[in-house]
Amino acid sequence: MKLEDIPEDNSKDIYGNIYVIREMSLPHCAKGPKGCEKCREAAKDVKIYLLKVYPDPGTMTRPIIEVNVKGETSWMVYDVKESFKDKNKARDYAKKNNLTLVEE
Repeated sequence: MKLEDIPEDNSKDIYGNIYVIREMSLPHCAKGPKGCEKCREAAKDVKIYLLKVYPDPGTMTRPIIEVNVKGETSWMVYDVKESFKDKNKARDYAKKNNLTLVEE
């Protein structure tokens, strides 16, 4: 899936970036909790994050998540923009900064 394939109706901001609010833990490395003790420890620290996701993976190595955009599921790389204590604070931040969420 490429960025231009994502529907125009409020699924990306004016710069073409798309965002997701996700309750999750952050990985320590590519091995994940099954293969890494530090990842198992990190998996216990679940928080709410606002993630900037990239339909085109580019050339940088980043973690990936499964994202549902308008009914289509795809694996996309992401960066963490912010962490929040609850989803309402994340939604308020997104609204204040004109970030349209494709998934919560």
